[in-house]
Formats: sequence, C-alpha cells, structure tokens
Amino acid sequence: MTATAAAAAAAARTQTTGSISFSGWQEEPVTDGGGEGGVPTLARATATCSFSGGIEAKDARAAYTIAYRSARVGRFTGLVAFSGHVDGRAGTFVTVEQGHFGEDGTLRGTFEVLPDSGTGELAGLRGEGEYVLKLGEEAYGYTFAYTLAPADG
Repeated sequence: MTATAAAAAAAARTQTTGSISFSGWQEEPVTDGGGEGGVPTLARATATCSFSGGIEAKDARAAYTIAYRSARVGRFTGLVAFSGHVDGRAGTFVTVEQGHFGEDGTLRGTFEVLPDSGTGELAGLRGEGEYVLKLGEEAYGYTFAYTLAPADG
C-alpha cells in the first residue's frame, strides 16, 4: 500500500461508541484444572448480548472459551455473531474477541471484525474495538473504529 493509500484509509476510519449488556449466560466446565501444577480450568460459555449506540444489535450471539487460573482470574476468547446496524447501515458480521479478567473484578476485552464476514450494507466491514467491564455492572461501554469498503458498481 502506498503512503497516499494508507493515509486515505486512515482518514476513512470512523470511530463510534455505545454500550453492551449480556443476558442468558450459560457456562459449563470442559476440564477441572484443580490447581494441580498450575493447570487452568477450561470452560465454554454461550450468551446473548445487546449492543446499542454505533452498533445496534439486540440479540447478538456469543460463544466463548475461558481459561480460569482461579475463580476470579483468567483469559477468554470467543466469537460474536451480529445482526443489526452499524451507524445506520444494516447487515450481519462476526467479531473475534479476546480478553482477561482479574482479582479486582475488571474484565478487559478487545474485538476485531472477522474478515469477509459482513453482509448487506456491512459487506467489506473491517474494524476493531475494546471494552472494560467492572464486576456487577449491567451495561458497559465500548469503542469501535471501522472502515467500510466502497460499494461495487
């Protein structure tokens, strides 16, 4: 990519914000690390989450794999499937998410749009975001920076 093309791509990025809330969290253990030799306990979880703000998706479906070092410390990775709108443009897309949580009750996560997962007016969507959740919060904020490829035609 030339310097001019890179500058144009950076200028075309849009930053948006909003909030996320979860419902229907279901988790089950995959292994019981039991703390022996520092082996983490693995779990898988599914949830429904609602995004409001720049991303509007009322029933986004999430699937996570979680590695617990203790009951309150660990890391996670997952996928979230969205059907809704990004700044008024309708379609679907998937994000890849990862993060960590600690003794202080803070969960920090990042997400990135899975390449080529956008449909409808969101075809060509690329972007990444982040969020911070404090234990006990019902909703928490996110930021999302994205670009949309120009429509064919």
